[in-house]
Amino acid sequence: MLPKTKYSQLALFIVAFVAPVLLAAIALKQGWFERGVMAKGELLSPVIQIEMDRPEHLKGKWLLLYGHHSDTCDQSCQNALSGMNNVRLALGRELDRVEAVLVSSASVKQTDSNGQINYLSDKALTNFSYQNESAIFIADPLNNVMLKYPISHDAKQSILVARDLLKDLKKMLKLSKIG
Repeated sequence: MLPKTKYSQLALFIVAFVAPVLLAAIALKQGWFERGVMAKGELLSPVIQIEMDRPEHLKGKWLLLYGHHSDTCDQSCQNALSGMNNVRLALGRELDRVEAVLVSSASVKQTDSNGQINYLSDKALTNFSYQNESAIFIADPLNNVMLKYPISHDAKQSILVARDLLKDLKKMLKLSKIG
């Protein structure tokens, strides 16, 4: 027969090394926690590479793009512009790395952005289709559009979307070596 110490060593080994692996496998199968870090916005796959003649003040910056195709700025447009402006302001010291851009074929009359929104004609961008989208897009300094955030007419829902946009943008700015 084996001495008692051999059994205690074997039991200690099982508790120390095997049990945590079994618990981790059970936790994954049962879905007790989220797998990895997830972006809050919709990840565009494949990433859209836009061709853009950036004005000098937009070069080397991350962009929040909102495409609008009407002459008037309805409630969802107001929510998008307000959300983009608030996200930029909430970035604090990272504010200079990000610009908010309204892309439109029409001359949208918008008053409450306090001059914080840049306007670009849709002719300045190629490979970027926003006609059927009511969404804010994130583009990196290399003109890769990678995330999309839907905008609704409901102000409360738009605030939640802006909060998610801010979280994702902060992560990307923290991890990015560009812009």
